[in-house]
Parts: sequence; C-alpha cells; structure tokens
Amino acid sequence: MKGFLQEVRVYDDDADGFILTPQLGKLVRSARLFPSEDNIEELKKRVDRGGRFCQEDFITATLDFHERQKHINHEQEMMKAFAFFDEEECGTIPLEELKKIMESFSEPLSNEEAEEIMRLARKSGDGKLHYREFVKMILSGKVD
Repeated sequence: MKGFLQEVRVYDDDADGFILTPQLGKLVRSARLFPSEDNIEELKKRVDRGGRFCQEDFITATLDFHERQKHINHEQEMMKAFAFFDEEECGTIPLEELKKIMESFSEPLSNEEAEEIMRLARKSGDGKLHYREFVKMILSGKVD
C-alpha cells in the first residue's frame, strides 16, 4: 500500500491532494490493475470533481474496483472448473458425477462438506447441479 500511495503522489503535480482526471487510466494501470475503458469511465464518474479527483476518493474507488475484479476472476475460475466436467456443455453436471468428482479430490472433503454441497446441488430437483446458479449462490454468500 505504501508504494501505491507514493505512485498516487507522483501524479499529484502540484501536491494539492488532487490529480487531473485524464491521468486516471495511467494511475490505475500503474497499480497493476487492468480495467477496460468502460471501467475507467465508471471510475471517472465516481471520483471526478470538475476535471480532477482527490487521492482519498481515488484510493477508495480503486480498492473497491480491485475487490470486484477479484470476485469476477474467482467466479470465472470456478465456472471453468465446473465446465471441465460438463461433457454436454449444457451448464449442468449429473449429481452422480459430482459425487465421483468430490471423492477423487487429492484432499478429500469431510463428510459434512460433501453432504452440504450435495444438499445445495439437489435444490434443482432434476438430479443435476446447475453450476452457473450454484457458483453465483456460493459467491453471493446467500446459501440456504
């Protein structure tokens, strides 16, 4: 964080605590974040104060962006993992297959963990894990 704050100060040309808004993309990328242009525009809307922005608003918005990106990346990785076992490429995995997958982990789940996953997977009632919905539910923290 200390290095990041120093980087922010580099862009504050007159040391008044504000940075010119056109510098936002360069500054975010210097923090090793790789936002799209749409992300940059969203950040500009959040922090812009008449063509410039204050360091505190920028830091808060950037940390928030970073957290959202971690969540998105985590979701994508989970989707890829489930998709690997989705032979029919239909967004589902049969529950029998899911059970075999869990049993084959090099670090097996406890009985309680496996049962909880199977309980959540059975919610669809069709004998399949609908993994897109499952991943969203797990990541949202809204597990019934």
